[in-house]
Amino acid sequence: MSLTRIFFVPHTHWDREWYYTFEVFREKLIQLIDHLTGILKRDPSWKYFLLDGQTIVLEDYLEIKGDAPELLKLVKDGRIGIGPWYDLPDEFLVSGESIIRNLKLGFALCHKFGVKPVQVGYLPDMFGHISQMPQIFRGFGLENTIVWRGVPDLGRNQFHWQSRDQSEVFAAFLPTGYGLFSDLPENAPEFVKRLDIILGLLKMKDQSGVYLVMFGNDHLFPDSRLATMLKQSGAISRDWDLKLGRLEDYFAEIKQAGQELPAFSGELRSNDQTQILPGVASTRLYLKKMNHDADTMLCKYLEPVSSLAWLACGEDIRSRLDYLWKLLLQNHPHDSICGCSIDPVHKEMETRFQKFFALADFLLNRSLARLTDIQAPNSDRLTVWNPYAASGYGIIEFDDEFFGKTGLALEDEQGKKYPLEKVERLAKADLLYQAQAPAAFSFLPLAWFNVEQIFGLYINEIKTRKQGGQLLVDFFLSSKFLNFPIREKIARLQEQIEKEKVKTILFRIFRKAKFKTIAVVDELKPASLTCFKVKNEKFESRSEIMASERGLENQWLKLAAEADGRLVILDKTSGREIEMGFSDRGDRGDEYNFDPVPDEEPLTRPEKFRVRPGPCGRNFATLELAHLFKVPAELDATRARRSSKKTALSLQTRVLFYAGVRRVDFETRFVNTAKDHRLQADFWLPGLADHYWAESGFDLVPRKIVQEKPAEPPQGLDLAKLILGCESAYASGPIQNFAGLESNGAGFLLAARGLKEVESEKQESAGRSRLSLTLCRSVGSIARPDLKFRTGLAGPPTATPDAQCLREFNWSYSLIPFTGAITQATLFSQAYHFVFPPLAFPGKPRVKMPFAIRGSQIILSALYRGPGRSLIARFFNPGFRQEKLELELSPEVASVSALDLKEQVVARPGLEKSDSRLQTTLRPAEILTLVFELGNKEG
Repeated sequence: MSLTRIFFVPHTHWDREWYYTFEVFREKLIQLIDHLTGILKRDPSWKYFLLDGQTIVLEDYLEIKGDAPELLKLVKDGRIGIGPWYDLPDEFLVSGESIIRNLKLGFALCHKFGVKPVQVGYLPDMFGHISQMPQIFRGFGLENTIVWRGVPDLGRNQFHWQSRDQSEVFAAFLPTGYGLFSDLPENAPEFVKRLDIILGLLKMKDQSGVYLVMFGNDHLFPDSRLATMLKQSGAISRDWDLKLGRLEDYFAEIKQAGQELPAFSGELRSNDQTQILPGVASTRLYLKKMNHDADTMLCKYLEPVSSLAWLACGEDIRSRLDYLWKLLLQNHPHDSICGCSIDPVHKEMETRFQKFFALADFLLNRSLARLTDIQAPNSDRLTVWNPYAASGYGIIEFDDEFFGKTGLALEDEQGKKYPLEKVERLAKADLLYQAQAPAAFSFLPLAWFNVEQIFGLYINEIKTRKQGGQLLVDFFLSSKFLNFPIREKIARLQEQIEKEKVKTILFRIFRKAKFKTIAVVDELKPASLTCFKVKNEKFESRSEIMASERGLENQWLKLAAEADGRLVILDKTSGREIEMGFSDRGDRGDEYNFDPVPDEEPLTRPEKFRVRPGPCGRNFATLELAHLFKVPAELDATRARRSSKKTALSLQTRVLFYAGVRRVDFETRFVNTAKDHRLQADFWLPGLADHYWAESGFDLVPRKIVQEKPAEPPQGLDLAKLILGCESAYASGPIQNFAGLESNGAGFLLAARGLKEVESEKQESAGRSRLSLTLCRSVGSIARPDLKFRTGLAGPPTATPDAQCLREFNWSYSLIPFTGAITQATLFSQAYHFVFPPLAFPGKPRVKMPFAIRGSQIILSALYRGPGRSLIARFFNPGFRQEKLELELSPEVASVSALDLKEQVVARPGLEKSDSRLQTTLRPAEILTLVFELGNKEG
């Protein structure tokens, strides 16, 4: 009879912050690691401990403890496993690019500590898994993965998991989770008895004879008795081969078992076997918005712009970018970005984000100034960085403090002119400070002014005017650094004061006015710097958009506001009418799950509704909507219904149309005044759709539209569900940047900046389908034991009043109708046009892009500086067929090579390069990383 081989992997699952703050958990971490090192020093049979697949825990420990040579030796000797992650992120609520950078940083820190990372894609507790994890793992050389939540019932505990590009990993499902066996009994016979029960559960879907037992749990300290207990238990049950070992040891054995295993392609979001806790996509949505803005700032603007600025002037800010990446990634663990922790944890997250934005804004400001030839206050050029890789119309929107006056136009390289129109004034010109000084003492205030910044703003202009015996000196400030030669100007000003022979100087400091400004151009080249001339130009006042008191119309779309608060949008191409409105429902759930109030119809009719025309121009027009809802203030004491007390919920929405653009943009602002509820923006499509489509990291995935229903109790001996609880079918799901509905050859996308949850519905009786964006979800506890749509506690029942989100929200989202299949690659680009708008700034660029993309639907994910004098660019094919990537190379590009995600050069058959062109073909959903060597200069 062959031995049953059982691998025990001792570990701790280390949530860095959750029901305690980071600092409290770190103190416990220090105690745990000190305890662990003591065990490993004393007992050589304790061969291994897994530090939760993370590297940040060592950083956290060493920050307090300083040098720890004994710990680092245990790591180098392979007795403590770290990595491959920096920290364990949620996968759906962060970008695909940030997941790559998380692993990249984890690998880098392992290298710094002199050790190879754990060679397993470790996914112990994420709330489901994106479809591209197999491809990402293979890009880091990881062939095996551990998964728990989200795996459908495939009849086996092991399977081959594939991405759409055909990348594949060997996946081992943890049917009892990562922590079901975590407590040692007093003696070996009892241990054997308990292990036999666990093996019975494992053998239900695994007859390999090779089994994995994760021995540990949340924040659990290692038990020094484990190695001895395994030895004693092996002597009792001689048909067991009990080993204390690594995950890699288990995979080496299980893959030799010769099983025929099922294959699965796509995302893992099933709650057949485990809870996936989908409500986290809409918990504390303000955190999701801050994360979206931070990720966009870093990946789409700061990294590429600073890389091009380095080419222009040689300034290297990679160390600051590394610091920003760490700040961002520290907010990505699932208990953090999912919003399912105590209130102080999320306040600390907001502080991290604020630190991030303070530095990132400063670095971007400086990089833009280094990139251009601008020297304030003089420039007649506007440069636009287009961060997405597909060409198309360009809506250029920016906050203008520079050009100021009206009657301006942008002129492109072909001489075509486009109106540069002011939508509204965001800040008026304002006198901030004034002081008078005798001329003889003017050097004192001038010394104060001889700096780049005053009051956190930049000096970008100085004007002087003599008035009798007094000289007026006016300093003009703005939020942008524009290379104003302040020292030179101050020196000249001192000379002027001496020549004028005035008695007094009146110093005044003004803030410049700021205007929201728009231009709509025919095309922005993909992943490019486009420079426009700014010219005086008067256009006819005739608008390209028909605007009325209650409607808007362009060549593609016609919108009408109905008396009941609904909008009806006619897509002229398909003839479909899409309805839009708002709805509010009670929520008796918690930070993990939405739990609807029983027998409650959504509130869709506002108490009052007002519509009026908003700002309009030649190429844009707006409507201003005001919806006033009277909603229940909270749940009543029974938690079975909402209270009779009402509160006013006032929504202010601006609807934007653009000339020649098949899209409607929305900006909805409100202060949430209600507790225990969920507010959504609903969009209805004629026809019955079976699926909706959601963008996740580097992919577009279909999800079946299901009818939500309460959770059913577990059937039979399903120990995991009996202990951990089970979950109902949910109609909601997470998105990265957009989702879409399609029926009978037409449909729409909903793109959003920071909204991360959609809900779908198929309404058979009315013959229509719904896709909704969640704008706010308000709850009051981490977890509750009384939910109808989830059994059991998903976390501690701790009150979290801040999760009621009684705060201001400002959301931007867009409706993009289409005809044809939703899988068209062009739709990805259209959504990205909205989600990642072009970045406009005064001046002419001093360098050009080292490559230009020609005629492709390939998406640019990242552009950043590589080693030496190189740039690294990451692309992916969003489509469902092969796509050709063709690049036109600048003369300074010496060579181009393909990289894996570890940024090691790899062979790529079919990568064809001539002197000035490069082309290759990407498989559907394939991710490609290229390095562009830019010659032999040092930089």
